[in-house]
Amino acid sequence: MAVFNHLVGVTVNPLVAGLLLVLLTTVLGWRAARGSDRCRRWAWRAGALAVVWLWFWSTPLACWLLGKGFDAAYPAVAAEDAPDADAIVVLGGGVAAGAEAGLPYPDFSPSSDRVWHGARLYRAGKAPRIVATGLDVSLSTAPVFRDFGIPDEAATFIDGPRNTEEESRAVAALLPPGSRILLVTSASHMRRSLLLFRNAGLDAIPAATDHETSVRCEDGFYPGWLWPDTGCLDAACRLFKEHYAYWGYRMVRGF
Repeated sequence: MAVFNHLVGVTVNPLVAGLLLVLLTTVLGWRAARGSDRCRRWAWRAGALAVVWLWFWSTPLACWLLGKGFDAAYPAVAAEDAPDADAIVVLGGGVAAGAEAGLPYPDFSPSSDRVWHGARLYRAGKAPRIVATGLDVSLSTAPVFRDFGIPDEAATFIDGPRNTEEESRAVAALLPPGSRILLVTSASHMRRSLLLFRNAGLDAIPAATDHETSVRCEDGFYPGWLWPDTGCLDAACRLFKEHYAYWGYRMVRGF
């Protein structure tokens, strides 16, 4: 299922669909240049649709429509107000690179709030241990935890999981069945993550962070919401993936 989601993710998203429309416009334009009036008409239509499509998915309005449900379902909660748990689990993606890339310090990714919030929960005394998962987290995330004052004996790093499904299985194999965990990931990623971790036999409690939709649209609607932005297009592609991946697991795997 994870492989299926990855393949769909790189082929079915607003950016790729828009580029395919551009390609179709190019092909129809080439045919029109060879004297096909019908292709000329369809080339104009496909070109106009490509512009409208890419424009819309590049706007803050599109981000808000795709992400408002995630931020509302998993609001930000102060670390001090979070419930106690057996462990804090921080999903990968928070630190892009570190020693393995020849850098002297870790390079934070747009989802770095995950690592910070996980450390914040540990320092608030919400669990006796913290677990980080993902590719090479022992190299990239471990130095950050040390900088935040988390002792080495309280931190566990699971290297290798390439996606959320593999992360859920790895953590479930590490902890006793039914363990209560504070699951730390981005708000947009939380619904799918909870589905997978609970299906793996863990009592996962959301500890969401990285509420990007609320931040982008915090001032309410204004005309600028209709103006395209490359950051919004990137966010729309990621949010689009969260919707279809969640329902893919529900409908195909019956989770």
